[in-house]
Amino acid sequence: MEKADVVVVGGGVVGLSIAYNLAKRGVRKIAVVERRYVGSGASTRNACGITDQFGAKENIALAKESKRIFEDLSKELGFNILYVRGGNLLIATTEREAKILRNNVRTQNSLGVNSRLLAPSDVEDTFPYMSSESIVNAAYNPTDGKAHHDAVVWAYERASERLGVEVDTYTEVKALTVEGGAVKSVITDKGEIKTEIIVNAAGVLSSVVAKMAGVDLPIKPYKVEAMVTEPLRYFLDPRILSLAEHLFLTQTLRGELMGGILVTKEPPSITLQSSLLFLELFASEIVKLMPRLRFVNLMRQWVGYFDVTPDGSAILGPVDGVEGFIQANGFNGHGFTMAPVVGRLIAELITAKRTSIPLEPFRLSRFREGRLLPENTVS
Repeated sequence: MEKADVVVVGGGVVGLSIAYNLAKRGVRKIAVVERRYVGSGASTRNACGITDQFGAKENIALAKESKRIFEDLSKELGFNILYVRGGNLLIATTEREAKILRNNVRTQNSLGVNSRLLAPSDVEDTFPYMSSESIVNAAYNPTDGKAHHDAVVWAYERASERLGVEVDTYTEVKALTVEGGAVKSVITDKGEIKTEIIVNAAGVLSSVVAKMAGVDLPIKPYKVEAMVTEPLRYFLDPRILSLAEHLFLTQTLRGELMGGILVTKEPPSITLQSSLLFLELFASEIVKLMPRLRFVNLMRQWVGYFDVTPDGSAILGPVDGVEGFIQANGFNGHGFTMAPVVGRLIAELITAKRTSIPLEPFRLSRFREGRLLPENTVS
């Protein structure tokens, strides 16, 4: 494509959702530029969670709507995303973390989120396979869910292409052309695409892309190490997250347990190098929570990454000084949860110049203006 109405940089779940929603709203010439295969970044390396258990009211509003969209997404996209409503359990192992959960649940309940606090004894009563020995308290939302990350990416890709979106894989962005304070084109290793709107949905590489337009994004890439076990009889409905080690665990519909840890004790980097240290730490922490898993076999491990912002919230919307340069990045591990609603809102912004849920709190300018949007949850 030599000329496009919109070019989306990044073929992950967020970029594809934006492209799909733009096409759905009648935008005809859309190009998605992806340096590898679709979903090759964080989109197919995550915990598959769908939750509205956030701390900031603005994030809760986005996540509530995204969760609603997920409920009917298989039907809308014509592809089974393997969505199940199994719940989400956040665990606090210190009093500081327990206070965070108490405050979050209070805020969530005020906005209609169906979360509740659980005492350690409640955790064991509700989930008899768990040990509460290290738990101070927990927060549980039975209406949260999960979907297969690969299936969601494929569903958005195929639905987008049916609507005429061009998805250019193995196409690397080399430069962005900006003239007179407005974007003019995207230059790739396969040629130039002229456009007046560029959406930066490049995940951990978003700051690299933004730099091409003279924009500084305060995003740092942190790796997430993950693993999967042998298949077991299905028993784990909720997705489990421990605030202490930024640890998560979920079970796939095929029976494998999939879990991981956000690595914050190493310098920010984009690396796919796995470690034995992760397996030792992860196994130790999981066995504390579920002693019966001590003899389960691990099958393989891998690395993903989070695009982390200083306040833990995403960067969404236009930037000052570069007309037509739209941001959709910095999701801090919540990109999968937020993708459906962010895709719709960015499409609304581009086509109608206004959004059904305000995006102003998420603009890049908040860091300069001191209007941060602190978020205290992860993954």
